[in-house]
Amino acid sequence: MVGNSEESTLVVGFDAATLDVLEPLVDAGSVPNIESLIADGVEGELRSTTPPMTPLAWTTMAAGTNPGKHGIYDFVTQDRTDYSIRPTSYSRMARPTVWDVFDAEDVSVGVVNYPMVSPPREVDEFFISGFPTPRDSRLAYPDAVQDYLDEVDYRVHPAVEPDDGATAYYEDVLDLSETQCEVTIELLNRYDPDVLVSVFMAVDWVQHYLWDETVDGENAVERCYRDMDAILGRLLDAVGDDWTVAVVSDHGARPIAGEVHLNSLLADWGFLARDTADPAFAERVRDTLVTAVYSAGKRLPEPAKRRLRNLTDESTLNEMREAAGLHQLDMHREIDWVETEAFAYGNMGRVFCHRGGVYPEGVLTDEDYEATRDELVERFESLSHPETGDPLVQTVHRGETVYHGERADEGADLVVIPHDWRYMLSGDFGESWFDPDPDRDADHDPNGMFVLAGDDVASGTVDAEIADIAPTLLALHDLPLIAGMDGTVLHEALTGSASGERPTVSVESLDAGKSVRTGDAGDVEERLEDLGYL
Repeated sequence: MVGNSEESTLVVGFDAATLDVLEPLVDAGSVPNIESLIADGVEGELRSTTPPMTPLAWTTMAAGTNPGKHGIYDFVTQDRTDYSIRPTSYSRMARPTVWDVFDAEDVSVGVVNYPMVSPPREVDEFFISGFPTPRDSRLAYPDAVQDYLDEVDYRVHPAVEPDDGATAYYEDVLDLSETQCEVTIELLNRYDPDVLVSVFMAVDWVQHYLWDETVDGENAVERCYRDMDAILGRLLDAVGDDWTVAVVSDHGARPIAGEVHLNSLLADWGFLARDTADPAFAERVRDTLVTAVYSAGKRLPEPAKRRLRNLTDESTLNEMREAAGLHQLDMHREIDWVETEAFAYGNMGRVFCHRGGVYPEGVLTDEDYEATRDELVERFESLSHPETGDPLVQTVHRGETVYHGERADEGADLVVIPHDWRYMLSGDFGESWFDPDPDRDADHDPNGMFVLAGDDVASGTVDAEIADIAPTLLALHDLPLIAGMDGTVLHEALTGSASGERPTVSVESLDAGKSVRTGDAGDVEERLEDLGYL
C-alpha cells in the first residue's frame, strides 16, 4: 500500500459516465469493481452544470463554484472588443481549486489528464494536463514526469478517427486509456501522493461516436464501461484497501436525433444578418461545401468511402478537416454586426444578445435587450422538428438564473435546453438550420454519476451537485473550504469527523500556483476540431 498521510484518496474520473448505462451493467455483474465500491459506500446521480459540458463541468468540480465565479464556460470564448472567437485559455480561471488547497496545506497531490488545465500546474507532487492540451506543448510538471511521458509515448487524444471504423477507433481509445492507467500507477509508485486524480475520456468518446456500434459482437458502449471497470480495478489494486475512492463523471449522455445550427436559425428568424460582402466569404463558402462533401463521405458504406479516399489525396483531406472548424473560429467575419441582434457560438445552446455598451457595434438598448430575450425565449420554446413536428426545445434559461458571481456577465444571455436532451444545439451555421443526421450518435445530458467508498464514508444513495465534490474532498482530508464555494460538503455521505462543519480559507490567502509556460492556441483548435467542438 502507498499513501503517506493519515488520509489518502483516489479520484477516478470517467468523462460522461451515466447511471443509465452503468446500473444495468452493475445488476448484470459486468462491472465488478464499481459494484464492489457501491456495496461498500454511497452512489448517486451527480447533477452537472448548465449546459452539461466538459470545460465548465470539470472546472466546477475542481473549484466548487459555478462558471459565474470561475469564468470557464466552453472550449471557446469571444473577445468582445473585436468579436473574434478563440480557444479558451486556462488563464481565464478566476478561482482556486482543491489542488491549490492541498498544496497550501502540505497534502501532496498527483493529477493525470485533468481537462482544460493547460499548462500543467506546479503542485507537489505532479500534474499532467488533459484535453485539449496543444500537441507539441508541455504536458507535465515536473520535468521528470514530462521526460517519462515522452518515453512511453503518452497521448491525450486518439490517433484514429471514428470514421476509420468502429473497431479501429475503439481499440485506439482503449490503448490510450490503458497507457494512462499505466502512467498513473507508475507515478503513484514514484511519488506516493496523498491524493491521486486520474480522468479518463474513453466513455465520452465512445458514447459520442459508437453508441449503436458493435465491437467483436458486443455493444461498444457497454464494452467500454467493462474495460474502464477493469482499469479501475488495476488502480484499486495499486492503492490498496486503506484509500478512500471516488469515481465521478462530469455529465451523462444519451443518443440524439438531430442537430440545430443556431446561427442559421437566428438568421431565418431575422435576428442575425450574414455579411455576404466580405471578400473572403466566397472562399469560406467553398471550404464549407468541401467540408460537407467530406462529412457526407464519413456516412458512406466502406467501399464508397475507399473510392472517395482514392479520389482525394491526404493533403486535401487534411484541408477538409481543418475547414470543419471554420464557422466557429472565423464565424465573426461572416456576421453583419450592425444588423445583428442575437447570435450564438460554441456548444450546447449558448445564445448571446448584441447589446450596446457590451459590444462595440451592439444594437440593443437595455429595453430592447429584455424585449429581444422575451421574443427569443418564446420562439425557442415553440420550435418544432421541421419534419415530425416534435418539440426541439425543453426550456430556455436566462443567464442570470444559472450563473452568479463576478464573471457571470461573461456567460450566455440565454441557454437553450434541447427537448429530452435529444438534439445538439450548435453555435454555428449549417446548410440549413436543422440537420437530421449529425456526425455524433450521442451527446451530453446533465445526469452524471458518482460513487464514494472508504472508512469515512456512509452507505446508501446520495444525489449531489457537481460543485459538491470539491468541498467533500477537502472535508475528507480535514481541510478548510475555500470561501465563496457554491458546493457544500456531502455530510450524508460521510461519517465521523469528516461529516462535521468546516472552516473556510479566503481566496486571497491561497497561492493559486504557477503555469509552466503559455500554451499554443493554434494546436488547441486542432484538438477541438478533431472531436467536433469546432
